Amino acid sequence: MKQVVMAMAGLAMLVGGVAHAGVVVEEQQTIDRGIGSPATNKITVMVQGNKQKYIIGDGEQASVTDLDRGIRMMISNPRRTYIELPFPPRGMMMPPGAGASSLSFKATGTHEKIAGLACDDYIGTGAIGDNQVTVNGCFSMTAPGAANFSAFQKTMGAKVKGTPMAMMSEAPAGIPLKIDSSLKPKAGTHTPLTTHMIVTSVAEQQLAASTFEPPKGYTKQQMPMMGMMGPGMMGKPVIIPHAGAPMGNAPAGASSPGNKVPE
Repeated sequence: MKQVVMAMAGLAMLVGGVAHAGVVVEEQQTIDRGIGSPATNKITVMVQGNKQKYIIGDGEQASVTDLDRGIRMMISNPRRTYIELPFPPRGMMMPPGAGASSLSFKATGTHEKIAGLACDDYIGTGAIGDNQVTVNGCFSMTAPGAANFSAFQKTMGAKVKGTPMAMMSEAPAGIPLKIDSSLKPKAGTHTPLTTHMIVTSVAEQQLAASTFEPPKGYTKQQMPMMGMMGPGMMGKPVIIPHAGAPMGNAPAGASSPGNKVPE
């Protein structure tokens, strides 16, 4: 189950960025667990150099990934606190044949225009344990900052090799402007977990160094034991198996009611 949760977080690996101006991507994400109404969030992803910031909704929860320092910082704005974790998380190496397989992507030959930007359609398939994963995405190499996104994706992919986070390491280059994903058991009657992400805007801009630093006046806390983490520890707990989501955030949310991944 732990490998399934971490691999779902690894669907998030489609982000990137490297030198020059930063990139800001605004998205709308909907998660349908098949129980109750689907949940919709506004997502903001900011990338510059080897750093990425990911903000959910109005900023109650955010994370910063610094590939050069090898850390992931989780920020709780309501609590005015943050914690720092190693990235990739320690102890995540998988034995051969266990956990998730990398998604294999193929171009469909079709094209779309999303938020005024052209993109190419791909379909990716793979598995997480006994669950089948399908990802339909539209990737753009002509969107502002697409080269930055692709470079960051490549660097991150190299760092997470051999872990459940590596599922999206073979994703097409470019900014994903749309991602539809489905996780469903190969057998049984569990309801599939589905997500839909669509980009509403992409812009290049120079981001201040403080964007990727702890907010002033916030208190650094020690990482609690995983069993102690509850639904409110770091803001709204969510599973985000789509482009732009920071990998490794799922365990807290996955232990919360309503966030159960099919076993």
